[in-house]
Amino acid sequence: MFAIELKHVFKTFTVPAGKWFIFTKWKKKTILKNISFNIKRGEFIGLLGPNGSGKTTTTKIISGILKADKGHIRVLGYDPHKKEKDFLRRIGVMFGNRTNLIFDIPLIESLKLMKDIYNLSDEFFNERLNYLTDLLDMKHLIDFPVRKMSFGQRMKSELLVTFLHKPELVILDEPTIGLDPVIKEN
Repeated sequence: MFAIELKHVFKTFTVPAGKWFIFTKWKKKTILKNISFNIKRGEFIGLLGPNGSGKTTTTKIISGILKADKGHIRVLGYDPHKKEKDFLRRIGVMFGNRTNLIFDIPLIESLKLMKDIYNLSDEFFNERLNYLTDLLDMKHLIDFPVRKMSFGQRMKSELLVTFLHKPELVILDEPTIGLDPVIKEN
C-alpha cells in the first residue's frame, strides 16, 4: 500500500477575469490537471514549481483541506476529504502561512492543548517535548507567549507542534521560511 495515491486529479477554481462596469467577470482556472503520483511509506518528496503551479493546492487536497473536482485520492488508506478522526490523528500538517498556535498564551499551553486533542499520555508528551525542543533548540522559549517570538522562533514552534504527536505522515508547505541554516539542516 502506498502512503499517498493520486490518480487523474483535477482541481478548478473560479477566479476574477476582470471588471465590467460595476460587476466582476469570472472565469474558471484549472490549477491541477490530470495529476497522478504515488508515494511509498518512508519516502521523502518535494513538490517543486513556480508560484501558482499547484503545489499548495496539491498539499491541501492530500491533507483533506480541499476536495478535488475529479480523481482518486487515498492517503494512508483514507479518503482525506472525509476527515475521519483516525486519519487526522495519523497526519501532521504545517503551512508556512498558517498557524496552529495561540498567540497570546505561552507556547507550552498550545502544546498542552495539542496533547489533549491527540490524547497523548504524560510520559509520551514529555518525552516528545524534550526530544523536539532539543532538536529545534527551543527549551528557552517554551514559556514565552508566541506573539513575543521572532518569526523564526514561531516557525520552529510550528514545526514542534506539527511533529508533537509523532504522525505517520507529515505534510509541510514552505516549512523553512524564517529558519536559520542550522535548524533547516536539523
